[in-house]
Amino acid sequence: MRQKFVTTESIVVGTRPSGEAASILTLFTRELGLLSVMARGIRYERSKLRYHVQLYSFVEVTLVQGHEHWVLIGAVSIERLSGRPNSERARAHVATLLVRFLGEADPHTELYDNLLHIIHDGDGEGVETRLSLATFERLGYLGRAQKSEHDALFLIEQAVRESHL
Repeated sequence: MRQKFVTTESIVVGTRPSGEAASILTLFTRELGLLSVMARGIRYERSKLRYHVQLYSFVEVTLVQGHEHWVLIGAVSIERLSGRPNSERARAHVATLLVRFLGEADPHTELYDNLLHIIHDGDGEGVETRLSLATFERLGYLGRAQKSEHDALFLIEQAVRESHL
């Protein structure tokens, strides 16, 4: 039986070791949502894919459906989403939010597009708050717009509290 390959853009929002040389990557994709992806042999020094799927990198991945996880069979770096310390911390915070609040394989195309826009255009002060607000707004946890920075922080705390997570 022929395997179906899926090629999509994604953001690497998490990684954890599995076995001797494998890793389980958490990818946020536009079409498929949040996915757990098995990357076999990725921790070997000779692995050609290991540098493409670094944490917070923006990559085009080729996947095939496995029994428990999707399996990574190819990756090409589009862009490393790194930069100033503020933006790195903000990306880590939003990656934590995505893993915490999104269900597996539930596509959120508007959220994905919005996050990429903020990541590419936003830098400096307030980027972490803007990314958090965009995430909660797209997931339906915010019922009103913020009027100030203090109001934005209150809305974020309220969304986390209401989520029961």
